[in-house]
Amino acid sequence: MASPSTFDPVRKHARALSDPSRFRIFTYIADSDKPVAVAELTELLGFNHNAIRQHLAVLVDAEIVVEEREVRNRPGRPRLLYSAREDALRSFGDSSRSYRRLAGLLLEVALSGDSAYAVGRRAAIEQRVDGDVVASAASLVKQLAVEGFEPLRKGRKIVLQNCPFADVATNGTSVVCELHRGLIDGHLGDGNESELRIREPHRAGCQVMLASGVAS
Repeated sequence: MASPSTFDPVRKHARALSDPSRFRIFTYIADSDKPVAVAELTELLGFNHNAIRQHLAVLVDAEIVVEEREVRNRPGRPRLLYSAREDALRSFGDSSRSYRRLAGLLLEVALSGDSAYAVGRRAAIEQRVDGDVVASAASLVKQLAVEGFEPLRKGRKIVLQNCPFADVATNGTSVVCELHRGLIDGHLGDGNESELRIREPHRAGCQVMLASGVAS
C-alpha cells in the first residue's frame, strides 16, 4: 500500500494534466514506442515551438515526463526528446493504461460539470462490447484487480486491500471515490447499484457491497 512518503507528487500530476493540451501531449508521449521530439508535437497540435516547450516543462517538473538529449552521429544540434516516466505511471496503478484512464476521467469531471459518479458510470457503460456485458461479481473483481485495488471477495462483499490512488483520494475523496463508485455501478449495469463503504485511503480497506441481483 502506498504511503505519504512514497512518490507523493500525485496531486502535482493531476494539476499538470488538468490542461487539455498538456493531457493530449502526455497521452501521445505515453503511447509512443520511442521518445518524442518537439517538432513532432508541434505538428500534432499545430502550436508553436515555445508553447509546446512550456507544456513539456510543466510535465517534466511534475515528474510525469523525462527529458533527454538525443545521441546522434551526424552533424547538427542534438534534439531534446521526451518519454513518459514508468515509475510515475506505476504510481497510479498496475499499468500505464490505468493511470491515463484516471487522468482522463478527472479531466472530464472538471470540464463537463457532471458529477464524478456520472462520469465514472458513463465511462464503464461505454466500455461494454456492443452495449452488452454479463454483469458478475467475478468480472468486477477481475477489473478491480487490473486497476490495482487488490480486491478480496467475501461473499457479497469485496474488500479493496489497496488504494492505488490514495494520494489523490486523501484530499479528494468526494471526487475519486465517487468516480470509482460510478465505474463499479456502470460495470454491473442498471438495477445492480452497489454500496461503497469508504475507509481512509492510505489504510485502504474500502468495501464494495454488491446488490443481491449481481451474479456470481
